[in-house]
Amino acid sequence: MHSFKMDLLQKNFWKRALSLFLFLLLLSGALLFCNRLLVRKDSYRDRALFFKEGKAGRIDALFLGNSHMKNGVNPAQLYEEYGITSYNLASKGARLNVSYWILKNALRTCTPKFVFIDGYYLDQDVRYLDQLPKDTGVEGETQQQALGLAHDALDAFRLSKTKQEAVFDLFKKKKTRQEFLFPFYTYHNRWKQLTADDYRMAVGHGEVSKSLGAEMNLKIDVEAQKTDLIPAEAGMEKETVGTQYLQKIIALCLEKGITPVVVQLPFPGTEEQQRAGNQAILLAKKAGIPCVNLNYVPNLIQAGSDLCSQTHLSAYGAYKTTHELGGIMQQLGMKDHRKDEAYAGWNTYVDAMHEERREGLEQAKDVRSALMMLRFDDFDAVVFINHGSRLLHSPYILSELSDLTGKPMDFDAQYDDSLLVVKDQGGKQNASYFGFQDVEKVKTSFAKLSYLSTKDWNNLQLLGADGNSLVDADGEGNALQYYTLADKEAQIFVFDARDHRPLCTLRF
Repeated sequence: MHSFKMDLLQKNFWKRALSLFLFLLLLSGALLFCNRLLVRKDSYRDRALFFKEGKAGRIDALFLGNSHMKNGVNPAQLYEEYGITSYNLASKGARLNVSYWILKNALRTCTPKFVFIDGYYLDQDVRYLDQLPKDTGVEGETQQQALGLAHDALDAFRLSKTKQEAVFDLFKKKKTRQEFLFPFYTYHNRWKQLTADDYRMAVGHGEVSKSLGAEMNLKIDVEAQKTDLIPAEAGMEKETVGTQYLQKIIALCLEKGITPVVVQLPFPGTEEQQRAGNQAILLAKKAGIPCVNLNYVPNLIQAGSDLCSQTHLSAYGAYKTTHELGGIMQQLGMKDHRKDEAYAGWNTYVDAMHEERREGLEQAKDVRSALMMLRFDDFDAVVFINHGSRLLHSPYILSELSDLTGKPMDFDAQYDDSLLVVKDQGGKQNASYFGFQDVEKVKTSFAKLSYLSTKDWNNLQLLGADGNSLVDADGEGNALQYYTLADKEAQIFVFDARDHRPLCTLRF
């Protein structure tokens, strides 16, 4: 009898234990799902393809840094031009201690052959991100913004011992550590903000970024000013938290058999910013690793057209910088994968890059940003500047138009003058028509062009092979629609440079 009771008690114990285990398992699963559902998805969208391509062993290089790197290097372009497979893990506002932990977490997914580290923020000397002053002193950034950007940097990485070490190293306060280890703690009140894409992302089917971590700036800052370069050997005089973590990144790479490369992306910085970039290069040279300071490449960028702010590259500035850096990566021996069938999927990222350019041009808010985007080889165009427009007196505008045709805009604009510029890469009919003109049936690769300009009237016809207008025109076939649109300063007719189809018409 006693034995029977003992058996019954044991059975009840194991039933209760199993029930408790199943309850805790279901509770953990529910909390995990709620966590994935409620967190902001920016970090996940940005990094989803890193986990996909990294796990497949198809990433040869990683880029680390802050927004300067994120906005400055385009991995899709590197693949299109050089066949190099890479991912941009730079994160806005990321100090070098954040970059170190991004790398350490990323190495749980893949081990690249090269890691490129931007030396910006080397002068930052705050140990913990939650002890930054309310105004961090970095381009108007506040402490709250810095913590929000840290979420973008870290949220995509799953909870692990490495992520726990990162959080304890980067943050001092218990509340902040809880926030980063358990995002549900921060985002539990987002229920009313949830969208259909939040649910799709929670089960692994949401829309993700195809830009391989990069983010191109589709506007420009014509107020950005060129600054004088200081000597390349002029660095910083003191050690900082930034210098310590750059050295830790280098040591981690060497420990894992990865080649670290320190780079300084080009921008017209202050003396202090230049000294920080120079010091990063000096530390790399001392460590005996590859390094390059693109600030000292002559004529690589132009302050008026290749920047979207004083310190950030525009989309075209990034295009030029990426092309330059790609040549250096090729010299370092990085492999060309374009003929390897296993990498065929990377062509979809190239296609997405070109689509982003098209969308960026179509959404241009001003003529300056539109002209910057027109510099890409993706586009042919006809640009009309109306008589009396202030644009004809802008050195920046004339320089941009000159870049489109490869010919100087050498004229003295009067009030009555107008200007027509043709960018035609395929038919090589690049031309500019200034002042009063009567041009008939010029055959370009995308249209048959006729243009008449008088003191009071402008007429432009862009006809296809069937004799019909390729763009929206009035009843007389005038693409400028001068009866109703004579007040427009600029009209731009854009064509696809590959298949010559009309893409969009922009009027400003």
